[in-house]
Amino acid sequence: KSYMSTCLKGDGATAAADLLIGPGNDPPSLEVTAPADGARYRIGETIALAATATDAQDGVLPAAGITWDIVLRHGEHSHPLIQRHGSVSSFT
Repeated sequence: KSYMSTCLKGDGATAAADLLIGPGNDPPSLEVTAPADGARYRIGETIALAATATDAQDGVLPAAGITWDIVLRHGEHSHPLIQRHGSVSSFT
């Protein structure tokens, strides 16, 4: 079966990948290295994005397999903003 895996940080940055998981196949691990956990920003600042993905069977996964869905969260609701692809990206 194929599943969508999403990593969401407290600042709203996310990463997602469509994954094929079967018997004996472990799910991948995503390490987000930027932005830093707990980082804050002001409107107009450029936010750097960086991550690596690995799994036990395939080792380091290709950068093209990482997708960032940027969501603005405030109050009790959120707004989808943009989507970026790759292990390194940025947005303003």
